[in-house]
Amino acid sequence: MRDKCKCGFSLSESEIKACHSVPVLKSQEVFQDLLTGNKNKVTLNTNDISAKEFFELFGHFGYLISGIPSNVLDQSSTIQKIAFSKRLATRDIEMLTLMTRVIYQLIVYPSLHFVNVMAFIDREMKKYQPELYRNRQARLKKIVNHPSGMFYQEQLIRYFENNRSLNDTKRTIVKGQKLNNSYIGIGEAKAITKIDHASVEKLIEINALKTYPTIDGKSFVLKREEVENLLKVKKECIGLNVIIKDLEIRFQNIIRIIDRGKIEVFHGPGKDGYYNWLIEEVNYKKYKDKLFQNTKLVEEVDESWITFSQSVFKVRNWGVSFEDLLELVENGEVTSVLLKNRQSLKGLYILKTDVEHIVKVKQSQIIESNGYATKKLIKVLKMGQPKIERLIDKGVLKVTHQQKNENGTITRFISKDQIIDYLMCSRGWNKKVVEDYLAINSGYR
Repeated sequence: MRDKCKCGFSLSESEIKACHSVPVLKSQEVFQDLLTGNKNKVTLNTNDISAKEFFELFGHFGYLISGIPSNVLDQSSTIQKIAFSKRLATRDIEMLTLMTRVIYQLIVYPSLHFVNVMAFIDREMKKYQPELYRNRQARLKKIVNHPSGMFYQEQLIRYFENNRSLNDTKRTIVKGQKLNNSYIGIGEAKAITKIDHASVEKLIEINALKTYPTIDGKSFVLKREEVENLLKVKKECIGLNVIIKDLEIRFQNIIRIIDRGKIEVFHGPGKDGYYNWLIEEVNYKKYKDKLFQNTKLVEEVDESWITFSQSVFKVRNWGVSFEDLLELVENGEVTSVLLKNRQSLKGLYILKTDVEHIVKVKQSQIIESNGYATKKLIKVLKMGQPKIERLIDKGVLKVTHQQKNENGTITRFISKDQIIDYLMCSRGWNKKVVEDYLAINSGYR
């Protein structure tokens, strides 16, 4: 492969030299690992970039320093100029060694050379080589606008802070940036959070991200720290789809649980208007642990237990909702067990007698507060609906309460005292006999 590589390096006549420089060996080790596949990423500060991104930056930085005298980057170098572009000079092992080391350092440790590179471009190229200067500005713009470009924007902004006369250059490369590394624009916030422009704007709208005016007051920026903190929390969040699958619960039911404040929500339509529900995983786990804190784990159940869904069906007509029953489970007010191999609502069972007790208590409460539903009087009074209607029409029995049902129908109630008086008169019973009778014939069995 010597002298055949398209990169243009002439190596066949070069003398092989042993190198003991730690920076050189380190840079060459990284390149070798990436090229051979031993590694697939490189760490920049606290973020990792892929091998593909690394070599993209390698190309950009290579062209950026091409044509710069080597002593700008290494005072001990005897090479006249860095020749990343084939047309600039003949390239050999010595140049390759210097170039790979410097480019690696520019990518991973930009503070080592960045200021010197920028100073030469602004001082020499701008004055004597305007075409090359424009080319390097375009290359620099590609670097700072790269997905990992925020790492280099920091160096660039620091350079501009110390060279205030370069405002035109600054506007060309980082338009809209504020001269403070702790502030960033929406574009960089998108790169950090890896979400689209509309989502960043939504986070701003719901005050999840606070905006700050730029120096000229014509635009706004975001605090880098706040964006990074938001990203950190978001990484610890899960969506409703994960909870729905884990609890084996319907979407509308988990929303009811959230509406009751049982699960602390980070963002969501019902909280702040954000598109998606985001819940910190630790908060969901806290809820699930609390939900089953009074529930015993079992291998199997017998016929004395009924499923949670069956329990909901039995109690919902008596004013006990899905979330009400879950709360009774959570508080240990009903006896419940959970299958070890299915720790979700599908594996939750409630003692049948406890469900029957709930129904009985609710029936008594309805009778005491509202009276008897007219349809239930068929069993209580042992007569047909037409006769009951005639008693109502004649004023013998008076409707004392009406209730509109979910399906739009109306349920009419006759007070308990009226039924007691009617039975005493029509049957000739005393009050105790009537009460004993009603205790057995409630009409709700």
